[in-house]
Amino acid sequence: MHKISIILLLLMAFLLAGCGKEEHAPNGNNEQIPEMIEVDLSVPEQTSPGEEITIEAKVTQGGEEVEDADSVKFEIWNKEDKETSVIKPYENKSGGTYAVKHTFPSDGVYVVQVHVDARNLHVMPLSEVQVGEGAAADHSHSETEHHENTTGHDHHADTDIAIHFMNTAFSVNSETELLVHLSKEEEPYTEAEVRFEVWLDGTEQHAWIDASETNPGEYAAAHQFDTAGTYNVVIHVEHEDGTHIHSEETITVESSRSG
Repeated sequence: MHKISIILLLLMAFLLAGCGKEEHAPNGNNEQIPEMIEVDLSVPEQTSPGEEITIEAKVTQGGEEVEDADSVKFEIWNKEDKETSVIKPYENKSGGTYAVKHTFPSDGVYVVQVHVDARNLHVMPLSEVQVGEGAAADHSHSETEHHENTTGHDHHADTDIAIHFMNTAFSVNSETELLVHLSKEEEPYTEAEVRFEVWLDGTEQHAWIDASETNPGEYAAAHQFDTAGTYNVVIHVEHEDGTHIHSEETITVESSRSG
């Protein structure tokens, strides 16, 4: 009788361990969502035309400095003229702080947005600076007006949405899953509209694939690649809260392997 009790206890332990593994890996995917990348964008509130300023972006993950960002670029434009924006890669870094120097040519309210790609995540917060006699009223309401009058990289000024694209193995003529995790303030970013824009590098034909939210903050879409090669994938994210952001990825589709 004593032996039977021990066997029953062992069986219960195995069953509980199995249940824990199933909850830990929804949809058979064992990859964990990484901690969100935090970007603290530092821009002077006011400056003068012709005066050189330093713009900094401190990048951290889980409180630790991120010194190995794949790309950090600063996009700068006059609020009234988004089409003339300039993009400047960071010029120097110290620890997890990436910096660039810039001189504004004339009076106005300018938008500064940093695009950070690090550890398979994409974050791009923005801020504003009043140059010279830029109207104070415009400055205080600029975030709202910017959302109403621009497209493309347009999104909330206080956005800290992390985009994590699951870049797994892709092969030709095999239905695969395009999967992305969205989070905001370490919580799943739910009820978003997510579309994958996919095209073979060097070609003009783009495929648009709508994703479904399979789990909170997890968006997936089935797709089959007909040709091997390097593909560009742009993840478009929109939300009724006004968010409109995207992340650009590159994947490799391999030739199908024969058994």
